[in-house]
Amino acid sequence: MNKTPLPLAILLFLLGSTFAISDKTDIKMAEKTYTEAIILDEGIKRIIHVPKDANITSKASTYEAIQTPSKKEGVMVSFRKTDGISIGAFEAKYGLKLQEKLAIGYYIFENISDKSDMEIVQDIIKNESAVKTVKPNWEKKNIPR
Repeated sequence: MNKTPLPLAILLFLLGSTFAISDKTDIKMAEKTYTEAIILDEGIKRIIHVPKDANITSKASTYEAIQTPSKKEGVMVSFRKTDGISIGAFEAKYGLKLQEKLAIGYYIFENISDKSDMEIVQDIIKNESAVKTVKPNWEKKNIPR
């Protein structure tokens, strides 16, 4: 009789539990060094990982933000329909100043409020239904792993 399946099963169990434990450690480390934030991209809510410390440069996601949440680089917004949108009222409501309107329909706003870019993004997502895309105007690294 061949008794190979039992030692093989034990070995596979030990390898699987080792990988599960190491994955939990990576998740805990990511929670300590990154903050999760929500952006709206073409109508889809996405989670990005924003470094808590400016010295962190390792990859967190395809939407890794280089700056820390306190930086104020501005906000990028696109609307579902531009008819009836008052840019002046939008600027006043969120403490923004229009810098540029791109040909593809995006508006680049400068943050002139006391809030961080991510706080403004969260407020816009919560309060504006006519917005299609809203995200911080930060430099991103979209490099495949």
